[in-house]
Amino acid sequence: MNNFKQFCFLVTTIALFCVAASAQTASLANVGDEVYHSDTDGFEIAVPKSCMVVKNTADGRNYVCDLKEGSVSVSVTLGTNVVKTDKDVAAFLTGFKDALAGDSGVKLIGETSAKVGDYRGAAYQLTIDGDKALFVALVWEKFTVVISGRAYSGAANSAELISEAVQSFSFVNK
Repeated sequence: MNNFKQFCFLVTTIALFCVAASAQTASLANVGDEVYHSDTDGFEIAVPKSCMVVKNTADGRNYVCDLKEGSVSVSVTLGTNVVKTDKDVAAFLTGFKDALAGDSGVKLIGETSAKVGDYRGAAYQLTIDGDKALFVALVWEKFTVVISGRAYSGAANSAELISEAVQSFSFVNK
């Protein structure tokens, strides 16, 4: 379970500390039909292709897109535990939610169930230091996918645009 808590801490840290570059021009307001497509991990998400930065980790990849309105990230991780039953999913979500609630500056607002393909999990509406955020944690077999978005409170329509981007995530055939 320590690996799980470390994973949750890593995902939350990425979302909390993603800071846009000062010369950044990417904006969700101008994205139109543009999507970022990952051949490696088989997903698409509606963010500008030019802003996505991919970093390999010991057990997966992190995709981070910093925007004028906030940040959107996707974390794909291969774990050691096989998750197939409702009980397995519930145990994963309990640990994930506990890790979120344990971070300072994080306030959990709401939670709903989530499903994308075979992956099951939950969507968490929260605030991080006053900024609205949305995390979707999905798990199946040995893979965990966390899609997160943090809307900067000072940017116009940021919460709606970041939420739409996070909710646009879909798996695609490789």
